[in-house]
Amino acid sequence: MQFMRSFYFKLFIVFLPFVYGQSSYGQISDKGISSIDYYEFFNSFIQVDSIHTFNLASNPDFDHILKDTSSIFNDTALLSNADIQFIKVQIKDGKVFQWKSNGILGSNVISSKTIARIFKSGAGEGWIKFNRKYKNGFATFSVPIFSLDKNICIVYKAWHCDSLCGHGGTSIYKKINGKWTFLKSIGMIWIS
Repeated sequence: MQFMRSFYFKLFIVFLPFVYGQSSYGQISDKGISSIDYYEFFNSFIQVDSIHTFNLASNPDFDHILKDTSSIFNDTALLSNADIQFIKVQIKDGKVFQWKSNGILGSNVISSKTIARIFKSGAGEGWIKFNRKYKNGFATFSVPIFSLDKNICIVYKAWHCDSLCGHGGTSIYKKINGKWTFLKSIGMIWIS
């Protein structure tokens, strides 16, 4: 009897993370999107023999993607109504995600709170402090947002390198023959 209790307890412990929608591999939404999907999307563009280290803010950037995705919700040739609802859920769920260092190959994740503290005194002084400590600016990414079939992906990417240095925008990618291919930009692309 003790053996059976021990067996069921161990079985419960092993499957507990899956019951609550998590595994050791990352957060999992009810439709199977996980942090693995986020990292695999970005890492699919990186050539292993040419990895460069870059700084990445820990919090995904959702300000731009919220504005930009609304412009494609009427594009029924690209996205179904089910895809649109799925995207809205992912945006809501993705806000609690935090990037981890080297999850995206070459990334050095810096706490978004630390970045905010550095720039609290203003952009000019903030960039001096930031570059002294981290050098080379930093990136901000949204989490990749997928269609139900995971063949369309929407992502916001930006690079910040000084008060008048940076660029960013939201892009749509389509998986063609197993590879992510740029389809088009949506919303405003900014350059400073």
